[in-house]
Amino acid sequence: MLDHRLKIARKAKKMTQEQLAIKVQTTKGTISNYENGHSTPSNEMLVLLANSLNTTTDYLLGNTNNPAPFLNKKKTKLSSRLSPITLPLKNGTKNCRNRRKRIWRSFERCGRF
Repeated sequence: MLDHRLKIARKAKKMTQEQLAIKVQTTKGTISNYENGHSTPSNEMLVLLANSLNTTTDYLLGNTNNPAPFLNKKKTKLSSRLSPITLPLKNGTKNCRNRRKRIWRSFERCGRF
């Protein structure tokens, strides 16, 4: 499943094996081996591949048929959950605005799992 999905995702991004290899800091031969089913990427490499192809590890592994990452949906849900927390900070002092920015940045960094 991984071999087929990896190739589909790479071609959807109009990337060559060489371009993907450079992006994830490996060789074209390694990407070819993944796509031909001769080897399997490590968990760390799987995450790098998914991020580079703007998809999810679940899609690459065949756990879901949706290749789109869920980042936007999570941000929407997250923002609605954080509104009560950040609302008092919206019209506050400069210190409050800076604190609000730090809160949002920390949650944005955690957006991908």
